[in-house]
Amino acid sequence: MKFLFAEVSPRPVAVLSLITGLLITDSLPAEAVDPAKFLEAHCYDCHDADTHKGNLDLTALKQNFADPEIFNRWVKVHDRIQNGEMPPKKKPRPPAEERDAMTAWLNQSLLKAEHARLDADVRTGVHRLTRA
Repeated sequence: MKFLFAEVSPRPVAVLSLITGLLITDSLPAEAVDPAKFLEAHCYDCHDADTHKGNLDLTALKQNFADPEIFNRWVKVHDRIQNGEMPPKKKPRPPAEERDAMTAWLNQSLLKAEHARLDADVRTGVHRLTRA
């Protein structure tokens, strides 16, 4: 009997967070939100090239989810929006359906990138652990 084990992802917490988020927002239409409009309306005041609070400039952050560094930054953005940490409580909050649609879009985009990365990785079967 031959078993295949997936290579351990360097981002297990990020992927786990995305999977749990996907379970929550899976039924929402991700096409219902325009990410650029959402970010402009709710994020660019504090996270643009001039202000970049938290050392985050969302105007310069590309949507190249295949790049591991950019992927990890988008995961943090997703988690902060989903947990209600962003925008901060002192700022105007987006409507719940708009926030949920944005997190659903991020979920789908990040999961597609993670699946593409895992499909491209070479996987090997289990090797014998005996000397014989």
